[in-house]
Amino acid sequence: MKLSLVAVVGLLMVSGAPLHAEETTPADLEAFLAPIIAIIQAEGNDELSAEEKALVERVETHRYPHVAAHHLIAHEDPQVQIFAAYAMLSLDPDPLWEPWFTLRDIAERGASMKPLGASVAAFLESEDPRARAAAAATIGFIGYDSAVPELKACLTEEHNWCLVFAAAEALGRLNARSALPELKRVAKCFWYPPVREASRNAVSAIEGEAKYDVVEIGGRMELIVAFNKHEHASLRSAHEQDEQSTLPITIYTEEPSQLSPDQLKTFTYKFERVGSGAEGEETWWEEELPVCGLQLDEGYLLGYDGGEWGGGLLYFRFRQEKDPQVVLPLNIGSIHRMTTGVVAIQQPAMVPPNSVIYKIEFPIGKPPTAQYLLTLPGVMRSSHLLANGSLFVDCFGGAVVVSPEGEIAMATPENVGMPPE
Repeated sequence: MKLSLVAVVGLLMVSGAPLHAEETTPADLEAFLAPIIAIIQAEGNDELSAEEKALVERVETHRYPHVAAHHLIAHEDPQVQIFAAYAMLSLDPDPLWEPWFTLRDIAERGASMKPLGASVAAFLESEDPRARAAAAATIGFIGYDSAVPELKACLTEEHNWCLVFAAAEALGRLNARSALPELKRVAKCFWYPPVREASRNAVSAIEGEAKYDVVEIGGRMELIVAFNKHEHASLRSAHEQDEQSTLPITIYTEEPSQLSPDQLKTFTYKFERVGSGAEGEETWWEEELPVCGLQLDEGYLLGYDGGEWGGGLLYFRFRQEKDPQVVLPLNIGSIHRMTTGVVAIQQPAMVPPNSVIYKIEFPIGKPPTAQYLLTLPGVMRSSHLLANGSLFVDCFGGAVVVSPEGEIAMATPENVGMPPE
């Protein structure tokens, strides 16, 4: 195979069949992908033909290159699968196609994707916490044991329980005996019970006392269930929660900088929406009311939750005539001012992804920034500052307490500051 990766990526991005249209048939897709597959399968092509160059020149006109690659990765030819997966990992990020989808596609092909292990392992260093956990899970499914040291390092990251869960299971699937001390530590000490259980299961698998279910290639539903275990663990834990966790109101502390419902009504904001209509892609603007907000020293920080359409964390400076600054282009459920700074809790657009806490920084003379702080156990139901300075967050996967320093623990009478009975 002498066709360059750049050419392959280009060929995956050509315009053609309406891949997102409901009326697209398998025959349409086959016709669309046939010339791409033929070029990938051809051997000895040092130079592209005029026809092939014409395809590459149409690269920038294709809106959904990841979708084209997604269809190619299921092709019967292993060579086509490898090139499609490699191309998917090399494409620029697309807000409509998260790395999670690409990694799941690779995991589904199992050991045949092991040659891409190093490219998958690179996602362990991603700034996207969900992509990091997906990469760890994928490494286990494709059997890339060269990443055992990196997976062991992931076990120390208590702020991202999904990553620790996925890394523990991957180490179990890889039969990584060198990781037994670390796994036993996590099984004993980690703050979230489902992660402790995943680590115990990994230890049992390595020591020959249990086995993981084997997911056959093509068994898509079984793969999705197995691949998503690190995210679904909070849902399973939610079934064990009888009702929403509540605390005596005296445990909460007042937050005078929080905006009232009447104040929030003055900050309507128009978000651009993009969807598919009868005549193709449609764009429109939709007004949203903020669901939470803080008054800060130099402006207002507002959180918007547009559900599956998305929302944002916006900063309105005092006496600012231009548009507000978008700090985070994500749904926001609550904002709090702790003694160590401001935090915002992101709400996922769809279940099962878990809520995430971001720390908001306000550098002098620069726009505000958001830094990932930690992943919560499930979707947030409510949040309050406690009298002891910590943040209480009730999630569908359990109630937790986050200290001003960013340490997280399951909520107990002691760490929420309840007086002894």
